[in-house]
Amino acid sequence: MTLVAALSCTAGEPPREPRTASPRGDAGLAEPANGFLRVDAVLGCCYTEGGFLFVRLATEDGDVVLEESVRYVSRRRIVAHSLPPGTYSLETYDRACLAACPRPFRVGALDPPTNRCGATIVVHPAGRTTVVVDKTPGSGCRITVA
Repeated sequence: MTLVAALSCTAGEPPREPRTASPRGDAGLAEPANGFLRVDAVLGCCYTEGGFLFVRLATEDGDVVLEESVRYVSRRRIVAHSLPPGTYSLETYDRACLAACPRPFRVGALDPPTNRCGATIVVHPAGRTTVVVDKTPGSGCRITVA
């Protein structure tokens, strides 16, 4: 991130306080702007009876801030979310259907979690973080952060 500051002085005028659109914290400093997290999945074929991909995002303190599940299809956006800047733990896993995938979705109709992987994600103030989860049943998982 590049920060550029320009100063101008006019004779006889006192210096002005910097203006910010962000609320001010207790110390009088501007709070950092939220960042944006996008998680996409590239999923190889397939669970015989179908399945779901689960994504969980937690803070460094372990507080879960986001939990999503999507039907296992080849390519899909899972999450697009504004978050406070910080370091997060991203965990993904699959759950195959016991028989034909239920409609509506019921967790009890799924196999236990499998094909787990995770990564540490940093969300920067006013920045954009894109994560791609690339996985194929039985062949592991790879998470890349851009």
